[in-house]
Amino acid sequence: MANVNIPAASVPIIRPDGKPVLVEKPWYQLLQELARAHNDLAADNALDTDLASEVTGVLPVANGGTGVASLSTYQLVAGGTTATGDVQQVSAGTSGNPLLSNGAAALPTFGAMTVTDCISGIIQYPEAQDYVVWINVPFAITVLTMTTRCSTGTCTLTAKKNTTAITGLANSVSTTEVTNTATAGNVFAAGDDIRLTVSSLSGAENVWFNVKYERAVP
Repeated sequence: MANVNIPAASVPIIRPDGKPVLVEKPWYQLLQELARAHNDLAADNALDTDLASEVTGVLPVANGGTGVASLSTYQLVAGGTTATGDVQQVSAGTSGNPLLSNGAAALPTFGAMTVTDCISGIIQYPEAQDYVVWINVPFAITVLTMTTRCSTGTCTLTAKKNTTAITGLANSVSTTEVTNTATAGNVFAAGDDIRLTVSSLSGAENVWFNVKYERAVP
């Protein structure tokens, strides 16, 4: 911070536009006192705050701090409450796990996330045979439901894990959409196949299917 120098009373001050201005004594004395106060502050670095030497204790959130004396290594910082403290930390989770919300009234946590997805397709002109619709499933899944419909005729469409029928998923296919729920034999390991078997075929065409499943991430 630079010092301010005030010229003697009634000495012209040259403004930036080049025109002189006379500073009369009463105003000169006021400016002189303001300049002296400014210069005293500048000399003492009174306007600077050294957080390392001039601040002690924990700086609260209201004053720009965290409200805590230390933070745990590699843990995320989150806002807290009056009861828990203004700043909380989220415990480090297992490597690869995503951060999951626990709602508006709780801290998030790291953990496995369950997602629901599906595979779907059409067997345009089905034959009474097996159709592998997903070969070498790349991750563990649990099959939940199968929905079917066709444009004409009827047949039975059975979902299987490899060559074993999934209990509950032998759909009677017709022009009316049908959804059945798996009850057993529906847990797949990575590398298994999803197979659909057509049977009791009676002129069915355009057999649409949707197999819904869930899996954990990661």
